Amino acid sequence: MATTMYGLGRAGFLTGASGFDWLTGAIQLAFVTSTYSPNYTTDQYLGVAVSSGYIIAQSGTFSSLSQSLGTANAANETVSSVTGAQFSYVTLYSFITSNNLSPLIMNIDTATGLPCTPNGGNIVVQWDTGTNKIFTLCGEADYVDKGAWATIRDAFAHILDRTYTGRLWAGVPTIQQMEPTYEQACAQAEWAERQAKAKEIEKKFGGRIPVFN
Repeated sequence: MATTMYGLGRAGFLTGASGFDWLTGAIQLAFVTSTYSPNYTTDQYLGVAVSSGYIIAQSGTFSSLSQSLGTANAANETVSSVTGAQFSYVTLYSFITSNNLSPLIMNIDTATGLPCTPNGGNIVVQWDTGTNKIFTLCGEADYVDKGAWATIRDAFAHILDRTYTGRLWAGVPTIQQMEPTYEQACAQAEWAERQAKAKEIEKKFGGRIPVFN
């Protein structure tokens, strides 16, 4: 798999749908576990496509959003006091009122530091400072009926294009996990203790946690 834009997200940018203005939208990210199985054709809204149990943490709205010749960028994003299970995706979306109404933009699975297991401290997502930043919309057209020269050209594209991923050039961000403060470490320890207790109860009751009325 590779960092990929959602099909309905691309459609949103083309049609000017609500939330699909990179400079004015409430662009945010979520840390998502590998249990989520992306469907880049049908997945549309964060809260509908991604179970809440798969979302480890969400950020606030990005700052310093910018674009230049089809290249999207923003300031590095810090998510505070992250606890929970290991996550494998950094999922971008435009927040509108609630997760169920927030359209998906792209799913990042290629980043330095992924997968990441939270330690209770802050996690900083550092965007690529190279040519592609967060992502760059490809500026070249592909051929419908490829001849020999087009085939040769595409072979070289994999070598020469900027982190070639089909028709999307994506930067490679860095997930930097900060050392937790004492309070954050305590919160992470409490989470781990609750998880261990839940697994103990599940094992005792045959894989299910009983509900007592």
